[in-house]
Amino acid sequence: MSRRGGVLDLYSPLYEWPLRLEFFGDELESIRLFHPVNQRSMRTLEDAIILPASEVIVDAAARERAQQNL
Repeated sequence: MSRRGGVLDLYSPLYEWPLRLEFFGDELESIRLFHPVNQRSMRTLEDAIILPASEVIVDAAARERAQQNL
């Protein structure tokens, strides 16, 4: 994650490329995918899903193991 003024760059594990969120005050103006080396926008998105990088997605088997360990 990086912040410069009203620009927030996020490296979400869900997307191949990082997201650039541009704010005007408290209002989100745009969401774009960008190339981290040349900083060029690749595509504009209407919305984005932002997941924590340390989150574990639990399937049925993992849930059962967790319940057994409790």
